[in-house]
Amino acid sequence: MKKLPSLKAKDVVRILKKLGFEEDRQKGSHLILIFTLFTIVMFKESQKFDKTYF
Repeated sequence: MKKLPSLKAKDVVRILKKLGFEEDRQKGSHLILIFTLFTIVMFKESQKFDKTYF
């Protein structure tokens, strides 16, 4: 069985960002990435619905 190539953390983060992950927060050397499929916009009753949100 062949060994997998070693990757640097910066390379892994760059690849994940290209796949759609976003930085959420970082504390020290720990970087938290999130993957959002969609965002739900909540409207107040007084706000007018507009097609520009889609």
